[in-house]
Amino acid sequence: MPEALNTSLERRWATFWGRTPPERARLVTAAQLKGAGFQGVEVTRLVERGQLERVERGVYAVPSAGGSAGSHAERLAELQLHFPKTVACLESAASLLRLTAAEPLEIDLALPRRSVGWTPRAGGVHFHWMTDEVYRHGQTVDTSTGTPIRTFDAAKTVADFCARRHKLGRGTYLTILKAYLERGGPGGTPGATSPLLAAARVCRVEKVIRADLAVLRA
Repeated sequence: MPEALNTSLERRWATFWGRTPPERARLVTAAQLKGAGFQGVEVTRLVERGQLERVERGVYAVPSAGGSAGSHAERLAELQLHFPKTVACLESAASLLRLTAAEPLEIDLALPRRSVGWTPRAGGVHFHWMTDEVYRHGQTVDTSTGTPIRTFDAAKTVADFCARRHKLGRGTYLTILKAYLERGGPGGTPGATSPLLAAARVCRVEKVIRADLAVLRA
């Protein structure tokens, strides 16, 4: 690439990234780059220089933004670019909300049962179909990693674990419940009963959670 064009690319890249909101300063799609005027050969040059990292087809990460492109949170953000209706749930939500200290080995994503007519596929991902009511309840956006990620709040996450306790293990559910009682979730109150029982009613596990709360608080 001639030096003049090389310099032009550097300037346009600096301008583009300088205008990127901090909460989105990690991932960028090929469509966004094209919309900003970057041609395919220029994107390739940015990748070759290490200014962009190709994480999968059509999705790039900026190494200088910090963090690992392979981290659980980054993978969640990448997947949500490809599957816009997905919401992080269960282990993935618990990790984002710090209800568990362990980073999950696989990803859990929720989808509305009626609005998706095909089954998405992605390596290392479990897709969980939910009714509209269960899917809508408790949705929030987590920005603690620097990239907005759709997830369920802490109370809904506990209720989801309870609803799947026979498959995931009662011990796992109780660990998440105890973490909620001790810490709550981001912006929430530790041990807040009202949002927990509201989520439990939606997930049809209110009786179970009430009984466990009585035992844990006895």
